[in-house]
Amino acid sequence: MEARPGRLSGSFKRGKLVYDQASKFAWLLVAGTIIVGLVGLAFEKRLRNLFDQRRYAWIVAAVLIANGLGMLAATSSSAARLD
Repeated sequence: MEARPGRLSGSFKRGKLVYDQASKFAWLLVAGTIIVGLVGLAFEKRLRNLFDQRRYAWIVAAVLIANGLGMLAATSSSAARLD
């Protein structure tokens, strides 16, 4: 699915909400961005402390590795389903 900037405005046609895959993806992207932004604002000082102190570098590295492995697993499982 390709991301196009006009997908959000294109989900409304003649005053009616169009529920297709592209507009659903666009709305979920907006909702996720807002939630992550609010969490970042709420925990800004704690996160800054975590990233600034050298003794917590292993936690940051472990979370990044786990995130990468999770994304790899999701990509592999979706590719297997498409085949």
